[in-house]
Amino acid sequence: ARLLKKSVQWCQNDRYLHQAHYRPYFASFIVEGTYENYRRLREYQSNGLEDRWYAARIADTAAFGGNEWVFEGALQFSSSPVSSLEGKKLVFDNKAVPQRVMKQINDVCRDDVFKLCSVSEIDAAFQACFSRSAVIDTLDTIDIYNVGKGNADYIKGSQCRILYDIGYSYRCYPKKSGNFPYYKATQAIRSLQPTGVVLSHWDLDHIIGTAYARQRIFDVPWIAPSLSNSGKDQASYNAYRLARYVNYFGNLYLVDRAWSALSLPPITSKLGNNYGIFLEMGRGKDPFISRKNCEGLYIIICVNVCKQEKKCLLAGDVPYSCIDDFYWPQGSYLNWGHPNYRQFYGLFDFMHVPHHCSKMDIGAISSGKKQGYECAVISTNRLKKDKTVNNVKRRAGDLNVDPAHYNALKNAYRNVIATIENPAHDDNQNISVQLDLHAGTFTIR
Repeated sequence: ARLLKKSVQWCQNDRYLHQAHYRPYFASFIVEGTYENYRRLREYQSNGLEDRWYAARIADTAAFGGNEWVFEGALQFSSSPVSSLEGKKLVFDNKAVPQRVMKQINDVCRDDVFKLCSVSEIDAAFQACFSRSAVIDTLDTIDIYNVGKGNADYIKGSQCRILYDIGYSYRCYPKKSGNFPYYKATQAIRSLQPTGVVLSHWDLDHIIGTAYARQRIFDVPWIAPSLSNSGKDQASYNAYRLARYVNYFGNLYLVDRAWSALSLPPITSKLGNNYGIFLEMGRGKDPFISRKNCEGLYIIICVNVCKQEKKCLLAGDVPYSCIDDFYWPQGSYLNWGHPNYRQFYGLFDFMHVPHHCSKMDIGAISSGKKQGYECAVISTNRLKKDKTVNNVKRRAGDLNVDPAHYNALKNAYRNVIATIENPAHDDNQNISVQLDLHAGTFTIR
Protein backbone atom coordinates (compact mmCIF):
# COMPACT_ATOMS: atom_id res chain seq x y z
CA ALA A 1 0.00 0.00 0.00
CA ARG A 2 2.86 2.41 0.83
CA LEU A 3 4.56 1.65 -2.50
CA LEU A 4 1.34 2.32 -4.40
CA LYS A 5 0.78 5.59 -2.51
CA LYS A 6 4.32 6.71 -3.35
CA SER A 7 3.78 5.88 -7.04
CA VAL A 8 0.60 7.93 -7.22
CA GLN A 9 2.27 10.84 -5.41
CA TRP A 10 5.13 11.23 -7.84
CA CYS A 11 2.98 10.57 -10.89
CA GLN A 12 0.74 13.45 -9.82
CA ASN A 13 3.33 15.81 -8.35
CA ASP A 14 6.54 16.72 -10.18
CA ARG A 15 8.36 17.83 -7.04
CA TYR A 16 9.04 14.17 -6.17
CA LEU A 17 10.86 13.74 -9.48
CA HIS A 18 13.12 16.71 -8.83
CA GLN A 19 14.68 15.01 -5.81
CA ALA A 20 18.29 14.28 -6.78
CA HIS A 21 18.36 11.02 -4.82
CA TYR A 22 15.22 9.60 -6.38
CA ARG A 23 15.29 6.35 -8.35
CA PRO A 24 12.34 4.40 -9.74
CA TYR A 25 11.84 1.61 -7.21
CA PHE A 26 10.86 -1.99 -7.88
CA ALA A 27 8.87 -4.61 -6.04
CA SER A 28 8.30 -8.15 -7.34
CA PHE A 29 7.60 -11.65 -6.13
CA ILE A 30 9.74 -14.26 -7.92
CA VAL A 31 8.02 -17.64 -7.92
CA GLU A 32 10.21 -20.70 -7.37
CA GLY A 33 10.57 -22.92 -10.44
CA THR A 34 9.11 -26.01 -8.77
CA TYR A 35 6.65 -28.47 -10.28
CA GLU A 36 3.99 -27.55 -7.72
CA ASN A 37 4.29 -23.82 -8.44
CA TYR A 38 4.21 -24.53 -12.18
CA ARG A 39 1.05 -26.61 -11.76
CA ARG A 40 -0.60 -23.82 -9.78
CA LEU A 41 0.38 -21.20 -12.34
CA ARG A 42 -1.08 -23.28 -15.18
CA GLU A 43 -4.29 -23.72 -13.23
CA TYR A 44 -4.31 -20.00 -12.47
CA GLN A 45 -3.96 -19.18 -16.18
CA SER A 46 -6.53 -21.75 -17.30
CA ASN A 47 -9.11 -20.11 -15.03
CA GLY A 48 -8.54 -16.81 -16.82
CA LEU A 49 -7.16 -15.09 -13.74
CA GLU A 50 -3.87 -13.75 -15.08
CA ASP A 51 -5.41 -10.62 -16.64
CA ARG A 52 -7.09 -9.47 -13.42
CA TRP A 53 -5.85 -7.78 -10.27
CA TYR A 54 -6.25 -9.56 -6.92
CA ALA A 55 -5.38 -8.65 -3.37
CA ALA A 56 -2.44 -10.67 -2.03
CA ARG A 57 -0.29 -10.90 1.06
CA ILE A 58 3.20 -12.09 1.87
CA ALA A 59 3.48 -14.83 4.50
CA ASP A 60 6.17 -16.95 6.16
CA THR A 61 4.07 -19.90 7.24
CA ALA A 62 2.42 -22.69 5.26
CA ALA A 63 -0.69 -22.84 7.47
CA PHE A 64 -3.59 -21.58 5.36
CA GLY A 65 -7.31 -22.23 5.13
CA GLY A 66 -7.15 -24.25 1.92
CA ASN A 67 -9.04 -21.89 -0.40
CA GLU A 68 -6.10 -19.64 -1.22
CA TRP A 69 -3.72 -19.59 -4.15
CA VAL A 70 -0.24 -20.00 -2.61
CA PHE A 71 3.09 -19.64 -4.44
CA GLU A 72 6.52 -20.13 -2.89
CA GLY A 73 9.39 -17.82 -3.80
CA ALA A 74 11.21 -14.62 -2.89
CA LEU A 75 10.04 -11.05 -2.35
CA GLN A 76 12.36 -8.56 -4.03
CA PHE A 77 12.25 -4.81 -3.68
CA SER A 78 14.50 -1.82 -4.14
CA SER A 79 14.85 1.27 -2.07
CA SER A 80 18.64 1.63 -2.34
CA PRO A 81 19.88 -1.03 -2.20
CA VAL A 82 17.87 -3.84 -3.83
CA SER A 83 16.96 -6.59 -1.38
CA SER A 84 15.69 -10.13 -1.68
CA LEU A 85 13.75 -11.88 1.08
CA GLU A 86 13.88 -15.64 0.51
CA GLY A 87 11.49 -18.33 1.69
CA LYS A 88 8.34 -16.24 1.41
CA LYS A 89 4.88 -17.22 0.25
CA LEU A 90 2.59 -15.15 -1.95
CA VAL A 91 -1.00 -15.77 -0.88
CA PHE A 92 -4.07 -14.85 -2.96
CA ASP A 93 -7.25 -15.00 -0.90
CA ASN A 94 -9.46 -14.76 -4.02
CA LYS A 95 -10.44 -11.23 -3.09
CA ALA A 96 -10.84 -8.55 -5.72
CA VAL A 97 -8.82 -5.37 -5.39
CA PRO A 98 -11.00 -2.56 -3.96
CA GLN A 99 -12.17 -0.02 -6.53
CA ARG A 100 -10.30 2.78 -4.73
CA VAL A 101 -7.02 0.86 -5.00
CA MET A 102 -7.75 -0.16 -8.58
CA LYS A 103 -8.09 3.51 -9.51
CA GLN A 104 -4.65 4.21 -8.02
CA ILE A 105 -3.13 1.33 -9.99
CA ASN A 106 -4.71 2.57 -13.18
CA ASP A 107 -3.39 6.07 -12.52
CA VAL A 108 0.13 4.66 -12.78
CA CYS A 109 -0.35 1.93 -15.42
CA ARG A 110 -1.70 4.21 -18.12
CA ASP A 111 -0.73 3.91 -21.76
CA ASP A 112 -2.29 7.24 -22.65
CA VAL A 113 0.49 9.20 -20.91
CA PHE A 114 3.01 7.84 -23.42
CA LYS A 115 3.42 8.80 -27.04
CA LEU A 116 4.01 6.06 -29.60
CA CYS A 117 6.65 7.45 -31.93
CA SER A 118 6.71 7.45 -35.71
CA VAL A 119 9.54 5.80 -37.63
CA SER A 120 11.08 9.23 -38.29
CA GLU A 121 10.97 10.12 -34.57
CA ILE A 122 12.63 6.83 -33.60
CA ASP A 123 15.25 7.40 -36.28
CA ALA A 124 15.95 10.94 -34.99
CA ALA A 125 16.36 9.62 -31.43
CA PHE A 126 18.71 6.88 -32.63
CA GLN A 127 20.81 9.33 -34.66
CA ALA A 128 21.07 11.50 -31.53
CA CYS A 129 22.98 8.64 -29.88
CA PHE A 130 25.83 9.34 -32.30
CA SER A 131 27.94 12.41 -33.01
CA ARG A 132 26.87 14.99 -35.57
CA SER A 133 28.69 13.11 -38.32
CA ALA A 134 26.45 11.77 -41.08
CA VAL A 135 28.15 8.36 -41.08
CA ILE A 136 29.73 6.04 -38.52
CA ASP A 137 33.48 6.39 -38.18
CA THR A 138 34.21 3.30 -36.07
CA LEU A 139 32.45 0.77 -33.86
CA ASP A 140 35.14 -0.68 -31.64
CA THR A 141 33.95 -3.01 -28.91
CA ILE A 142 30.89 -4.56 -27.30
CA ASP A 143 31.02 -5.41 -23.60
CA ILE A 144 28.53 -8.10 -22.57
CA TYR A 145 28.55 -7.56 -18.81
CA ASN A 146 28.62 -10.31 -16.24
CA VAL A 147 25.32 -9.64 -14.48
CA GLY A 148 24.30 -13.28 -14.18
CA LYS A 149 20.94 -14.16 -15.71
CA GLY A 150 20.25 -10.61 -16.87
CA ASN A 151 21.30 -8.42 -19.79
CA ALA A 152 23.56 -5.36 -20.08
CA ASP A 153 25.51 -4.75 -23.33
CA TYR A 154 27.65 -1.69 -24.05
CA ILE A 155 28.42 -0.77 -27.67
CA LYS A 156 31.35 1.61 -27.90
CA GLY A 157 32.65 3.53 -30.92
CA SER A 158 34.35 6.80 -31.69
CA GLN A 159 30.97 8.55 -31.92
CA CYS A 160 28.63 6.54 -29.73
CA ARG A 161 28.26 4.63 -26.47
CA ILE A 162 24.98 2.74 -26.58
CA LEU A 163 23.76 0.75 -23.60
CA TYR A 164 21.53 -2.10 -24.71
CA ASP A 165 19.55 -3.13 -21.62
CA ILE A 166 20.56 -2.44 -18.04
CA GLY A 167 19.54 -5.54 -16.13
CA TYR A 168 20.70 -7.82 -13.36
CA SER A 169 20.18 -11.43 -12.32
CA TYR A 170 17.14 -12.22 -10.20
CA ARG A 171 17.86 -12.75 -6.49
CA CYS A 172 21.49 -11.63 -6.71
CA TYR A 173 21.09 -7.89 -6.43
CA PRO A 174 23.97 -5.57 -5.53
CA LYS A 175 24.34 -3.64 -2.31
CA LYS A 176 26.15 -0.35 -1.81
CA SER A 177 29.33 -2.06 -0.67
CA GLY A 178 30.71 -5.44 0.25
CA ASN A 179 31.11 -8.78 -1.43
CA PHE A 180 28.12 -9.80 -3.52
CA PRO A 181 27.60 -11.52 -6.88
CA TYR A 182 28.80 -9.66 -9.98
CA TYR A 183 30.28 -6.75 -7.99
CA LYS A 184 32.89 -5.87 -10.64
CA ALA A 185 30.35 -5.62 -13.43
CA THR A 186 28.09 -3.50 -11.24
CA GLN A 187 30.86 -1.00 -10.55
CA ALA A 188 31.84 -0.87 -14.22
CA ILE A 189 28.27 -0.25 -15.39
CA ARG A 190 27.82 2.45 -12.77
CA SER A 191 30.70 4.42 -14.31
CA LEU A 192 29.39 4.23 -17.89
CA GLN A 193 28.40 7.39 -19.73
CA PRO A 194 26.09 6.21 -22.52
CA THR A 195 24.95 8.49 -25.30
CA GLY A 196 21.77 6.45 -25.61
CA VAL A 197 19.86 3.51 -24.11
CA VAL A 198 17.98 0.82 -26.04
CA LEU A 199 15.75 -1.62 -24.14
CA SER A 200 14.98 -4.96 -25.71
CA HIS A 201 11.81 -5.10 -23.56
CA TRP A 202 10.61 -4.18 -20.08
CA ASP A 203 11.21 -7.36 -18.03
CA LEU A 204 12.86 -6.80 -14.67
CA ASP A 205 16.12 -8.60 -15.51
CA HIS A 206 16.62 -6.06 -18.33
CA ILE A 207 15.82 -2.86 -16.41
CA ILE A 208 16.53 -3.25 -12.69
CA GLY A 209 20.12 -2.09 -13.09
CA THR A 210 18.71 1.44 -13.05
CA ALA A 211 18.48 1.01 -9.27
CA TYR A 212 22.26 1.37 -9.03
CA ALA A 213 22.94 3.56 -12.10
CA ARG A 214 23.90 7.21 -11.89
CA GLN A 215 21.38 9.94 -12.65
CA ARG A 216 23.05 10.84 -15.97
CA ILE A 217 21.70 7.66 -17.56
CA PHE A 218 18.26 9.32 -17.64
CA ASP A 219 19.58 12.35 -19.55
CA VAL A 220 19.99 10.55 -22.90
CA PRO A 221 17.48 9.08 -25.39
CA TRP A 222 15.80 5.82 -24.37
CA ILE A 223 14.35 3.71 -27.20
CA ALA A 224 12.10 0.82 -26.15
CA PRO A 225 9.06 -1.19 -27.23
CA SER A 226 5.67 0.10 -26.07
CA LEU A 227 4.54 -1.21 -22.70
CA SER A 228 1.53 -2.95 -24.24
CA ASN A 229 0.31 -4.08 -27.64
CA SER A 230 -2.87 -2.09 -28.33
CA GLY A 231 -3.63 -2.09 -24.60
CA LYS A 232 -3.08 -5.84 -24.14
CA ASP A 233 -0.22 -7.96 -22.81
CA GLN A 234 1.02 -5.14 -20.59
CA ALA A 235 4.44 -4.81 -19.02
CA SER A 236 4.75 -4.97 -15.24
CA TYR A 237 3.82 -2.29 -12.75
CA ASN A 238 7.57 -1.84 -12.15
CA ALA A 239 8.11 -1.10 -15.83
CA TYR A 240 5.39 1.55 -15.90
CA ARG A 241 7.01 3.39 -12.99
CA LEU A 242 10.38 3.42 -14.74
CA ALA A 243 8.85 4.44 -18.09
CA ARG A 244 6.99 7.35 -16.51
CA TYR A 245 10.19 8.50 -14.83
CA VAL A 246 12.17 8.50 -18.10
CA ASN A 247 9.21 10.07 -19.88
CA TYR A 248 9.16 12.90 -17.36
CA PHE A 249 12.57 14.01 -18.65
CA GLY A 250 11.34 13.90 -22.24
CA ASN A 251 13.74 11.12 -23.24
CA LEU A 252 11.43 8.14 -23.83
CA TYR A 253 10.87 7.02 -27.43
CA LEU A 254 8.46 4.08 -27.70
CA VAL A 255 8.26 1.75 -30.69
CA ASP A 256 4.71 0.51 -31.19
CA ARG A 257 4.67 -3.27 -30.60
CA ALA A 258 1.87 -3.49 -33.16
CA TRP A 259 4.61 -3.00 -35.78
CA SER A 260 5.66 -6.58 -35.06
CA ALA A 261 2.77 -7.71 -37.27
CA LEU A 262 4.07 -5.69 -40.23
CA SER A 263 6.76 -6.52 -42.78
CA LEU A 264 9.15 -3.60 -42.43
CA PRO A 265 12.83 -2.92 -43.11
CA PRO A 266 14.90 -2.09 -40.00
CA ILE A 267 13.23 0.49 -37.76
CA THR A 268 16.35 2.61 -37.94
CA SER A 269 20.04 2.30 -38.75
CA LYS A 270 23.34 4.14 -38.84
CA LEU A 271 25.61 3.38 -41.76
CA GLY A 272 29.17 4.13 -42.81
CA ASN A 273 31.63 2.81 -45.35
CA ASN A 274 32.86 0.12 -42.98
CA TYR A 275 30.20 -0.21 -40.29
CA GLY A 276 26.47 -0.56 -39.96
CA ILE A 277 24.21 -0.81 -36.93
CA PHE A 278 20.55 -1.76 -37.34
CA LEU A 279 17.68 -1.66 -34.85
CA GLU A 280 14.93 -4.23 -35.46
CA MET A 281 11.73 -5.45 -33.81
CA GLY A 282 10.97 -9.16 -33.42
CA ARG A 283 8.17 -10.58 -35.55
CA GLY A 284 6.28 -13.84 -35.23
CA LYS A 285 5.92 -16.36 -32.42
CA ASP A 286 7.83 -19.01 -30.54
CA PRO A 287 5.90 -21.70 -28.65
CA PHE A 288 8.20 -21.41 -25.62
CA ILE A 289 8.72 -17.65 -25.43
CA SER A 290 6.32 -14.94 -24.27
CA ARG A 291 4.72 -12.48 -26.66
CA LYS A 292 6.49 -9.53 -24.99
CA ASN A 293 9.87 -11.16 -25.63
CA CYS A 294 8.99 -12.05 -29.23
CA GLU A 295 8.09 -8.40 -29.89
CA GLY A 296 11.29 -7.03 -28.39
CA LEU A 297 13.99 -4.93 -30.02
CA TYR A 298 17.26 -6.46 -31.21
CA ILE A 299 20.45 -5.00 -32.69
CA ILE A 300 22.54 -6.12 -35.67
CA ILE A 301 26.07 -4.80 -36.19
CA CYS A 302 28.09 -5.28 -39.38
CA VAL A 303 31.81 -4.67 -39.81
CA ASN A 304 32.91 -3.82 -43.35
CA VAL A 305 29.25 -3.49 -44.24
CA CYS A 306 29.79 -3.75 -47.99
CA LYS A 307 31.45 -7.17 -47.79
CA GLN A 308 29.69 -8.53 -44.69
CA GLU A 309 33.03 -9.56 -43.16
CA LYS A 310 31.73 -9.71 -39.58
CA LYS A 311 28.17 -9.76 -38.30
CA CYS A 312 27.06 -9.50 -34.68
CA LEU A 313 23.62 -10.11 -33.14
CA LEU A 314 22.53 -8.67 -29.79
CA ALA A 315 19.22 -10.47 -29.40
CA GLY A 316 17.91 -9.49 -25.97
CA ASP A 317 15.18 -12.07 -25.38
CA VAL A 318 13.95 -12.18 -29.00
CA PRO A 319 14.02 -15.85 -30.10
CA TYR A 320 15.57 -16.98 -33.38
CA SER A 321 12.20 -17.65 -34.99
CA CYS A 322 11.26 -13.97 -34.56
CA ILE A 323 14.41 -12.56 -36.16
CA ASP A 324 13.82 -11.80 -39.82
CA ASP A 325 14.50 -14.76 -42.12
CA PHE A 326 16.98 -12.93 -44.29
CA TYR A 327 19.53 -12.96 -41.46
CA TRP A 328 19.73 -16.75 -41.46
CA PRO A 329 21.35 -19.16 -43.95
CA GLN A 330 18.22 -19.80 -45.99
CA GLY A 331 17.35 -16.12 -46.54
CA SER A 332 18.69 -12.94 -48.08
CA TYR A 333 17.83 -9.30 -48.42
CA LEU A 334 19.26 -6.59 -50.64
CA ASN A 335 19.83 -2.83 -50.33
CA TRP A 336 18.54 -0.99 -47.25
CA GLY A 337 19.12 2.39 -48.83
CA HIS A 338 22.86 1.72 -49.05
CA PRO A 339 24.06 1.30 -52.66
CA ASN A 340 26.78 -1.22 -51.79
CA TYR A 341 24.83 -3.17 -49.19
CA ARG A 342 25.06 -6.89 -49.96
CA GLN A 343 23.06 -9.88 -48.95
CA PHE A 344 23.35 -11.59 -45.59
CA TYR A 345 24.42 -15.20 -45.73
CA GLY A 346 25.17 -17.52 -42.84
CA LEU A 347 24.90 -17.15 -39.09
CA PHE A 348 26.33 -14.30 -37.05
CA ASP A 349 30.05 -14.38 -36.34
CA PHE A 350 29.31 -13.05 -32.85
CA MET A 351 26.08 -13.44 -30.94
CA HIS A 352 24.71 -12.58 -27.53
CA VAL A 353 22.48 -15.64 -27.23
CA PRO A 354 18.76 -14.85 -26.84
CA HIS A 355 16.84 -15.36 -23.61
CA HIS A 356 19.75 -16.75 -21.59
CA CYS A 357 19.99 -19.89 -23.77
CA SER A 358 16.56 -21.07 -22.66
CA LYS A 359 14.29 -23.51 -24.47
CA MET A 360 13.09 -22.15 -27.82
CA ASP A 361 12.84 -23.04 -31.51
CA ILE A 362 16.50 -23.55 -32.51
CA GLY A 363 15.96 -24.49 -36.15
CA ALA A 364 17.80 -21.36 -37.35
CA ILE A 365 21.09 -22.44 -35.74
CA SER A 366 20.79 -26.20 -36.25
CA SER A 367 22.47 -27.42 -39.42
CA GLY A 368 23.68 -30.83 -38.31
CA LYS A 369 27.32 -30.03 -39.12
CA LYS A 370 30.10 -27.94 -37.62
CA GLN A 371 29.89 -24.36 -38.89
CA GLY A 372 32.85 -22.63 -37.22
CA TYR A 373 31.43 -19.22 -36.36
CA GLU A 374 33.49 -17.31 -33.83
CA CYS A 375 31.73 -16.78 -30.50
CA ALA A 376 28.32 -17.09 -28.82
CA VAL A 377 28.01 -15.45 -25.39
CA ILE A 378 25.40 -16.52 -22.83
CA SER A 379 24.17 -14.43 -19.91
CA THR A 380 23.08 -16.88 -17.25
CA ASN A 381 23.80 -18.22 -13.76
CA ARG A 382 24.18 -21.71 -12.31
CA LEU A 383 21.61 -24.22 -11.14
CA LYS A 384 21.14 -24.21 -7.38
CA LYS A 385 19.67 -27.72 -7.30
CA ASP A 386 19.86 -30.94 -9.29
CA LYS A 387 17.12 -31.09 -11.91
CA THR A 388 16.12 -32.98 -15.04
CA VAL A 389 15.54 -30.96 -18.22
CA ASN A 390 14.07 -32.78 -21.24
CA ASN A 391 15.21 -36.12 -19.77
CA VAL A 392 18.75 -34.75 -19.31
CA LYS A 393 19.98 -34.84 -15.72
CA ARG A 394 21.56 -31.56 -14.61
CA ARG A 395 23.51 -31.07 -11.42
CA ALA A 396 23.71 -28.11 -9.07
CA GLY A 397 26.48 -25.84 -10.32
CA ASP A 398 25.87 -26.56 -14.03
CA LEU A 399 25.11 -23.63 -16.30
CA ASN A 400 21.42 -22.74 -16.18
CA VAL A 401 20.76 -23.36 -19.90
CA ASP A 402 18.57 -25.56 -22.08
CA PRO A 403 20.74 -28.58 -23.08
CA ALA A 404 19.48 -28.81 -26.68
CA HIS A 405 19.96 -25.08 -27.26
CA TYR A 406 23.45 -25.18 -25.74
CA ASN A 407 24.50 -28.18 -27.83
CA ALA A 408 23.27 -26.50 -31.03
CA LEU A 409 25.43 -23.48 -30.20
CA LYS A 410 28.44 -25.70 -29.52
CA ASN A 411 27.97 -27.22 -32.96
CA ALA A 412 27.72 -23.86 -34.71
CA TYR A 413 30.38 -21.83 -32.87
CA ARG A 414 34.04 -22.39 -32.11
CA ASN A 415 33.56 -20.69 -28.75
CA VAL A 416 30.48 -20.78 -26.54
CA ILE A 417 31.04 -18.99 -23.26
CA ALA A 418 28.88 -17.76 -20.40
CA THR A 419 29.68 -14.37 -18.90
CA ILE A 420 30.35 -16.06 -15.53
CA GLU A 421 32.94 -18.53 -16.89
CA ASN A 422 36.71 -18.13 -16.46
CA PRO A 423 39.78 -20.33 -15.81
CA ALA A 424 39.68 -19.46 -12.09
CA HIS A 425 36.13 -20.90 -11.79
CA ASP A 426 35.08 -17.75 -9.94
CA ASP A 427 31.68 -16.60 -11.24
CA ASN A 428 32.15 -13.13 -9.76
CA GLN A 429 35.61 -12.45 -11.20
CA ASN A 430 34.60 -11.33 -14.70
CA ILE A 431 33.58 -7.81 -15.59
CA SER A 432 32.45 -8.72 -19.09
CA VAL A 433 33.08 -10.68 -22.24
CA GLN A 434 34.40 -8.04 -24.62
CA LEU A 435 33.97 -8.47 -28.37
CA ASP A 436 36.59 -6.69 -30.50
CA LEU A 437 34.88 -5.77 -33.75
CA HIS A 438 38.16 -4.82 -35.47
CA ALA A 439 40.14 -7.95 -34.70
CA GLY A 440 37.16 -10.32 -34.76
CA THR A 441 38.16 -11.72 -31.37
CA PHE A 442 36.82 -11.77 -27.81
CA THR A 443 38.40 -11.29 -24.38
CA ILE A 444 37.27 -12.19 -20.88
CA ARG A 445 37.78 -9.09 -18.77
